[in-house]
Amino acid sequence: KKYNYISYYWLQISVMINNTNKYNKLEFTKVQNNPELLRPIVTWTLESSPKLINIRALAIISQSIAKISSRTKQSIVEHDKVQRMLKENIIKAAKNTANDKYFDSRNCANILWAFAKMNPKNSNHNYQKHESNNNQLS
Repeated sequence: KKYNYISYYWLQISVMINNTNKYNKLEFTKVQNNPELLRPIVTWTLESSPKLINIRALAIISQSIAKISSRTKQSIVEHDKVQRMLKENIIKAAKNTANDKYFDSRNCANILWAFAKMNPKNSNHNYQKHESNNNQLS
């Protein structure tokens, strides 16, 4: 599996869920009713964490997850782990001077919007948690 395609797949899922044509509405309903369908990409994202340091990819992943959660009104599986990984990797990417040209206002704005939207405390939605007690980090 190539880790550099993860952001592309997250983006495609968010586009599919946000489109309202008849086919996508069926797919949206499947994801809304069974968030476990996203577990393979969530697992792949978490496993690829050490390699995910491209700020543009992190912005796309963050924004896509926020759109999916907002549209389905539910957190993705392993939400807390993914959000923590994204925060840590964004901080690492910000410290990496090689990323300076990519850490622009657009990516920063997308990341800020995504984290504001992903955080149920800051949202008008009451997202349901889809993590078992065994999977939560302390």
